[in-house]
Amino acid sequence: MMEQAESESWSEESEKEEDANKELILQTKHGRKPLDDSISNIWLLWRNTFDAPVLLQSTRQHVTIQLADKFVTIVHASSLYLGRRILWQELGLLNLKDKTWLVMGDFNAHFSIDERQGGRILLATAIEDFISFASSNDLMEASSTGQPENEQLIEQVYQQEAIVEELLDQEESILQQKTKVKWETQGER
Repeated sequence: MMEQAESESWSEESEKEEDANKELILQTKHGRKPLDDSISNIWLLWRNTFDAPVLLQSTRQHVTIQLADKFVTIVHASSLYLGRRILWQELGLLNLKDKTWLVMGDFNAHFSIDERQGGRILLATAIEDFISFASSNDLMEASSTGQPENEQLIEQVYQQEAIVEELLDQEESILQQKTKVKWETQGER
């Protein structure tokens, strides 16, 4: 009996602590709450020797914090175009255009078709939305530090084009043979 009471008490305390943690996550410096009520899957960790950052906003796709007079947004954007469109709107509403603002993470978006390797076909509207978001918030892309594998990619494209050409030639040859056989068996009508 006593074990059951202790278990219920622990369960109630655990629920209260969980609710308090959720409320703490939702509290922000300016009283803003996330635009969508889901909790982000982005974790933010810092050394205890640093001042704790101030949470400005946390949504399913981003966490934005303030560190002194600077702002940092960590993004894990939706793979769906419409989900990313919501993200660009949410970030624009933060109105950090005139502040020192670092935006980083997995955007699942591209500034041009040339940046894409494999996967789904890019929508021009999705590219335009991303460019518009960056431009209207005075954000610029950081320069790349890695060596592009363009030569290897171009070679793969040429190889795939050659295979497609060969398959098309084979298909044309088969169609010609079928037409010839049909003409020989059925004659001219």
